[in-house]
Amino acid sequence: MNIDFLKIDTNDIKMNLVNLKQLVFEVTDACNLNCKYCGYGEFYEGYDPRKREGLSFKKAQNIIEYLAKLWKDNIETSLSQPFTLSFYGGEPLISMELIKEIIRFTESLDITCKKIHYSMTTNGMLLKKHMDFLAAKQFNLLVSLDGNEKNHSYRVDHRGNNSHKQVIDNIKLLQQ
Repeated sequence: MNIDFLKIDTNDIKMNLVNLKQLVFEVTDACNLNCKYCGYGEFYEGYDPRKREGLSFKKAQNIIEYLAKLWKDNIETSLSQPFTLSFYGGEPLISMELIKEIIRFTESLDITCKKIHYSMTTNGMLLKKHMDFLAAKQFNLLVSLDGNEKNHSYRVDHRGNNSHKQVIDNIKLLQQ
């Protein structure tokens, strides 16, 4: 039985990284909401509590430097592929200074062989505070919203308040 198709060599890995379409950084596991259905929430028996840990800038820097070198060394292959740098959490907007630092660093590398886009998954609660930066960098945003106010009622802040109205208000502001 020939199982050569299972062999993966260093070149295969490098070419997959050269053609990587998206890198997602979990910048923090902290969250400004206390959603009842969250994997870190009360509906899960023996749930894994949040440790309020975050990604270090150094770790993000090392990964981006490594990818940038691969892209530049393989420019003929990497040129045709756009790349999205994404941010996730917990709630990533809690770590906005780290996100800005990562973006400043990425842009300082002058990676001309890739068109770099930015995206984020957010609960929408902190959009108002950061929307100018997000708009300036043309972020693609995925905002979590669980339907109408009643359906959204499991998404509460740490005082137990429904977050629906604030998320809707922030989305409306962002659309202006």
